[in-house]
Amino acid sequence: MLAVSTDPAHSLGDALGMRLSSRPSTVRAGRHRLRAVELDAPRAFARWLADHRQALGDAIEHGTWLDRHDVDAVLDLPVPGVDELVGMVEIVDLARGSGRAAAYDEVIIDTAPTGHMLRLLAAPETVATVAEILDRLQEEHRIIRRQFARIGRPEAADRLITLIAEQARDTGALLRDPARTAFEWVLLPEELSIAESADGLGALDRAGISVSDVIVNRVIPTGAACPVCDRRRAD
Repeated sequence: MLAVSTDPAHSLGDALGMRLSSRPSTVRAGRHRLRAVELDAPRAFARWLADHRQALGDAIEHGTWLDRHDVDAVLDLPVPGVDELVGMVEIVDLARGSGRAAAYDEVIIDTAPTGHMLRLLAAPETVATVAEILDRLQEEHRIIRRQFARIGRPEAADRLITLIAEQARDTGALLRDPARTAFEWVLLPEELSIAESADGLGALDRAGISVSDVIVNRVIPTGAACPVCDRRRAD
């Protein structure tokens, strides 16, 4: 089993009483095999961009009037959804092992608060749209290469666009497959938290993502009289 935190303000290590990093660490859990990791999404995206910067820049340059200097400036801006998708792909790679460790039968993800979490779950659809735009930018360049240079084989930019589209499609399918993914919503018994949860659960329902359980923390059971406890029970 692998526990992963995607919250930029990580608390998984605090909960487990140990220091975690972007590489899985073994957690003492009796007979159970548990490893944990705090995902560094910005660093993962920086690695991804370093690997694909040239190809991504080519696709933008081929379909616009921007020169390479301007393209480099554009690439320094956030690409909508890509950093979140890279984080999701990183989790899938961790789950599969990817040569760094054995595959895991189960992965538990401790997500960020509602807004960031919904952006993470919407990333595949957002990135699929980005891939379509990049494909349109690259299409005119493909036509010129085929007509004038008689070259039909894919370039690095073409392969990157295909990769992005496939990863967006596969990750979106994984999130929406109730046989492989279940979402458990955690909230507090407080008015603001309940209202936020209603909005969040509605967004997940519209996205076709299955919610298996709703977990309410800090519920105070019936007990001896207590001024603070009684007030919270009533609330």
